[in-house]
Amino acid sequence: MRRKIAALVAAGLLCAGAAQAQAPVDKAVVRQAVEQVLRAWNTPTLGHWLAADFAERDRLLAALSFDVPPTARLRVLSIGGIQLLEQERGDGVLRSLVSVTVRAQAEWEDLQQGFQRREGTAEYVLRIVREVPR
Repeated sequence: MRRKIAALVAAGLLCAGAAQAQAPVDKAVVRQAVEQVLRAWNTPTLGHWLAADFAERDRLLAALSFDVPPTARLRVLSIGGIQLLEQERGDGVLRSLVSVTVRAQAEWEDLQQGFQRREGTAEYVLRIVREVPR
């Protein structure tokens, strides 16, 4: 009986440690990050927000330069589900990989057809790094 109690206590401590390892990601921080990235869309600063290992990074940046009207902007319509994919602590920081569903609208002025808008929903994966006490 004593071994079972010790095993349950150890399992409880393990579960408690696992729960502490996953800190919640502030939804306001996620929203702010999404808005910053979408504000940079179709501008030269978008490259700053894309990870170096972003798939076809250069192709996306080139396509925006040539295939999208220069005045086009993305506007966030709504932010849906936010899911924590990965999280790790180290060197006084907490790194969180977060998936977020965003409904946005591209808007631009066309000289021949007037104001244009295209709405769509996409999933964004964000890496959020914040300082934490050691």
